[in-house]
Amino acid sequence: MLDYNMRSLFENLIELKKENYFRLAEEADYIMNNGISDSYKIEHLLDLLYDSIYDEVSSNKYIDLCFYYYRIDKDGGLFYLKLLK
Repeated sequence: MLDYNMRSLFENLIELKKENYFRLAEEADYIMNNGISDSYKIEHLLDLLYDSIYDEVSSNKYIDLCFYYYRIDKDGGLFYLKLLK
C-alpha cells in the first residue's frame, strides 16, 4: 500500500510541475519577446522555472532564459546556468 501511495504522490508532483511549467514558459516567452530587463522579475522567474524542470523541453526553456539574462547581467546569467550542473 505504501508503494502505491508513494508512486501516486510522485505522479501528482510531476503533473503539477508540468502544469506550472507551461504557465511559466509563457511568462518567459513574454519577457524575452518584449525585451524586459527587470532583473528581479527575471531572477524570480528563473527560480520558479528551475523548480519546474521535468524534461529536456522545460530544461531548454530555463537555459534560453538564462542566456537572455546573461545579455542583461553576465554574473546573474552565469549563476543560474551553473545551477544545472
